[in-house]
Amino acid sequence: MTMRSKLRLGALPVIGVAAALAPLFLAGYRLVFFLLMFLHVGLAYSWNLVSGFTGYISFGHVAFFGIGAYVVGILSGIHHWNWLIAVPLAGALVLVISLPLGWLMLRLKGPYFAIGMLAVAQATALVASLWDGLTRGGLGIFVSSSYNVVGVYYGLLIVLAVVMGVTYWVDNSRFGLRLLSIREDESAAEAMGVDTTRDKILAFALSALFPGLIGGLYAWYIGYIDPRSVFSLFFSVNMILMTLLGGAGTFLGPLIGGIAFTFVVESLWVRFPEYHLMSTGLAVIVIVMFIPNGIIDVLKKRGWLTHRRRILTRLIRSVETTPQKKAEVPERV
Repeated sequence: MTMRSKLRLGALPVIGVAAALAPLFLAGYRLVFFLLMFLHVGLAYSWNLVSGFTGYISFGHVAFFGIGAYVVGILSGIHHWNWLIAVPLAGALVLVISLPLGWLMLRLKGPYFAIGMLAVAQATALVASLWDGLTRGGLGIFVSSSYNVVGVYYGLLIVLAVVMGVTYWVDNSRFGLRLLSIREDESAAEAMGVDTTRDKILAFALSALFPGLIGGLYAWYIGYIDPRSVFSLFFSVNMILMTLLGGAGTFLGPLIGGIAFTFVVESLWVRFPEYHLMSTGLAVIVIVMFIPNGIIDVLKKRGWLTHRRRILTRLIRSVETTPQKKAEVPERV
């Protein structure tokens, strides 16, 4: 690892400490701005775990977000459970649901997987709308009458720290290399002995867990949920946009993309509330046309950012230090 890389990684804990102390100095909209930034960046990292590393593009991750929101809504809003208990249960339930769902959906590939996940999201929203006895349907659920910004702020900060840690581990592990091999050529990965089904399901489950937790925290933050608010397709679109903007399949990409996205969207929302949705669509077109590999790729090409996965460095060193046997030349008779 180069000195520059060490400085970058060393700066992250400092930024984390500063973020933890921010509620002591910030209040009102400024604190809410950082809360929304943590939400956006956390969702981008979650989507990146499966779609960025394996190449399986999901348009349905909002389903996990919405399920997490409704679990907290039902437990805290209807049955009056403490939200600190309801949020972890929401993540656990989403994790359990994601395992059989991943086993089923990951049999599809390419656009069929993307469309299939979109159908899952729409079906989940439909269930939430029609199951009046559990979700109260279109009437929605009043989750909380208290506006606990600081509690949700710290909850999102913790979830963000964990998902960044998981992403760093994936980015620098053999598991991450196997996921990248699936993205590049799944058939070749299988031929090399990679258990692609197991690795894809594990990545899918990890990427579902964190939107479930974030959705639960979001439900407690806004205080009222209905199918339209928590199953909005814009959540899925924003996850994709932020990850592509920063750089899919990288450690810092979702962070850069999520921060940039939050600044741009919030600025447009404040100044041009009637045009911010149109500007989001234009941003997608610009990203796909001019920076398809994200800001990270641009920084690397300009020499402003150097990155080599630590697992690759270790593998290269192990190969270089392994004594090579000289080929034996048969003696002439």
